[in-house]
Amino acid sequence: MNQRGMEMAIQIFIVLFVLLAVSMLVLQLVSTQFTEQQNKLKDQQKKSAIGQMAKTSAAECESLCTDGSEDKLAQYCIKYFDFTSGSAVSAFDQTNFKAGVGVCDDRVYCTMLTSCTLPNGSQVSAQSCKNILCNYWSKNFGADRANKLIDEFIAPGQCYGNISEEQRLYHWYNMYYDGAQGCS
Repeated sequence: MNQRGMEMAIQIFIVLFVLLAVSMLVLQLVSTQFTEQQNKLKDQQKKSAIGQMAKTSAAECESLCTDGSEDKLAQYCIKYFDFTSGSAVSAFDQTNFKAGVGVCDDRVYCTMLTSCTLPNGSQVSAQSCKNILCNYWSKNFGADRANKLIDEFIAPGQCYGNISEEQRLYHWYNMYYDGAQGCS
């Protein structure tokens, strides 16, 4: 009888060990699913926040554009927004603003958020903004000061130094400013 009692204790121990192992696997699966759902929710919340910020920022840009004065167009061209959502790290983004045009989310200019059509039908773009600013500042401050102001106000963003060469090809700064600042 003593032998049989010992075998039964060992069998109970093995069954409990197997149950413990199965329980841990189930808990791990549940935990993984919970973490994945939590990450999806955070991504959706971030996209929603970016969308809302983009709407309010675009409205501000549109008001500068519709004014149409030289001063407001210059402000339109230098106005940028920070979409880093409280994070100190700037990220490269090619989807949330102008499709296929890369931006660093700490320097999203009005030209990436909305289009601006002047009463004469011409479009104000990132490319034309350089000319608008050069003319505006050269007229008001001279060519040397205009170059310094372009260097001061037009920047690609923090992520620009950390992105690949391929990403730089599609970054707005490279596409529209040819990677160089200043008035020519």
